[in-house]
Amino acid sequence: MAEEYLHNATIYASKRNFAKATEFLWGAIAEAVKALYAFDGRTLGEHREIIKALQEIVLKKEMEDSARLIQSIDQLHVNFYEGFVDEGRFLVLSRDAYKLITELFKILEALKKQRGKKSSF
Repeated sequence: MAEEYLHNATIYASKRNFAKATEFLWGAIAEAVKALYAFDGRTLGEHREIIKALQEIVLKKEMEDSARLIQSIDQLHVNFYEGFVDEGRFLVLSRDAYKLITELFKILEALKKQRGKKSSF
């Protein structure tokens, strides 16, 4: 599902529909975070639960610029409702989103390889 959302984000960004593109970027990250938590039998629903889980993952993995990454991802979600992101800001937010989603996919792949073991990423 996350890959499909990333594809849709690219389509809408090319059409300069940044509100819709940011919605799909947020959706891709949210789905990846939910998938990570599903490995431990946990579920996430609301935006704040996903952001909190994302903070946990970023801090646990000691990702560079963790505070900025979380802030960027949160802005992706808010932009869908507020529509404040222009092309320049979109480029910054999408760069952070792709950096984060790449890391989340790496974690997911590692978990798939060690399936059956307790993960807690």
